[in-house]
Amino acid sequence: TGGAAGSHAEFARQHPESAERPWFDVGVVNYLHDRGFEHVCRPLGVFRDTFSTYVVSSYATQGDLFSWLPREPEQGDRESGILRPLMQQLFEAVRRLHDLGIAHNDLSLENVLVTQEDPLDAPSIKLVDFGMASLARRDRGFSGKRSYIAPEQHEEGACDRFLSDAFAAGVCLFTLATRSYPWDSTRPGACKRFQFITKHGLRAYIARKRIRSSSDVRLAQVLSFDLVDMLDALLAPQPQARACMGEQCFKDDIVSGVRRSALSMPWLSA
Repeated sequence: TGGAAGSHAEFARQHPESAERPWFDVGVVNYLHDRGFEHVCRPLGVFRDTFSTYVVSSYATQGDLFSWLPREPEQGDRESGILRPLMQQLFEAVRRLHDLGIAHNDLSLENVLVTQEDPLDAPSIKLVDFGMASLARRDRGFSGKRSYIAPEQHEEGACDRFLSDAFAAGVCLFTLATRSYPWDSTRPGACKRFQFITKHGLRAYIARKRIRSSSDVRLAQVLSFDLVDMLDALLAPQPQARACMGEQCFKDDIVSGVRRSALSMPWLSA
């Protein structure tokens, strides 16, 4: 990484407008690795030469989840064979991250890597790019890629970053399941698809959306009932209606039935 400076404070002074925080990223990854969090690439060291700083970690052999989009079967075991095992790991990783007091704030298909060190082992996921992460559950402003940003981040005031991560995880699930993003942006007035979903609900959109522009088949015909239920819960525009990842901080809400846990929903246990 060129221009990374020698410390987090030095980088912040040199790049006050940058949303990237490479040294914070390094610190979070090292902390998580030290705590036995297996869903990060193993840090191997930080090295410097005259011009650049190099952060070295273990290699994720299968690329990121975005590159897995064309690998999904067309039908049959599409959900159970590939989608469900990867999402089970992703949701569990986010739950554990939150229980350690960290919100990722930039979950996306590009920031979830897949590795398979032994061909006989199942693929495992690794979270990367913690440069926008926060150690506060509630925070102001927005972060992340425009399709993944929870709508409440566009409003004034602090919002629950754990629920924002849950929303982004829902976008990952929708995109992997359908090979298309649910919307271009969640910013008010920026995307007609998001406006439609906000007004009529995700289920209505799935009932109308074609799997391809040249096909008469709708998403509702190829996605299972339990998967649609999961998507509807994670992508709720209002955070108070959104499913969580089963974090300890939501335990009372889950027990009382106020909020659902994605990890306990039927689709993951099917």
